[in-house]
Amino acid sequence: MTPPEETRTEHAEPEQRPAPAGDRSSPDHVPDYEDIPGTYVFNGRRSRAGYPLNMMAMSLNHQANRDAFTADSEAYMERFQLSPEQRQAVRDRDYLAMLRLGGNIYFIHKLAVLDGLTLQHVGGDMSGITVDEFRAMMLHGGRPIEGNRTRAEWAARPHPERPTGLDEYTSTNKEGRA
Repeated sequence: MTPPEETRTEHAEPEQRPAPAGDRSSPDHVPDYEDIPGTYVFNGRRSRAGYPLNMMAMSLNHQANRDAFTADSEAYMERFQLSPEQRQAVRDRDYLAMLRLGGNIYFIHKLAVLDGLTLQHVGGDMSGITVDEFRAMMLHGGRPIEGNRTRAEWAARPHPERPTGLDEYTSTNKEGRA
């Protein structure tokens, strides 16, 4: 199975094999929600994979930890034993990759806040649109269902290039320093 367009970063999850039809007890069973494009349900598998990333993000609730992260993010990530892929996603502020790697959006948002971003900025970046376009889309009921029901439907439709970063939204650079 070829990863769909929306998994364009090098941080894609390992491919899952579908279980025999109707065998929901199989460890290879792929839940229906895994076929919804752009959806990364925070299930047990992602929770286990993302534990170090989420613990690091939650630690940013405390000013001393925010200061330590800003001073030396590499040493700070080492404290929490993030995987190499998680570290790269944090360095790149690739929020979609962080979700795929087990990040919980409510925890990961703490990293965005450190950079002066709102959840709307993150949502726009993950959707490949500006924050203003994201806000307008949400005010008009969200993403249309047409072309977004399944990964196959998603992959079949054209996509504009995803922005490489959030620099247009903030004066903060990738390292989190002004």
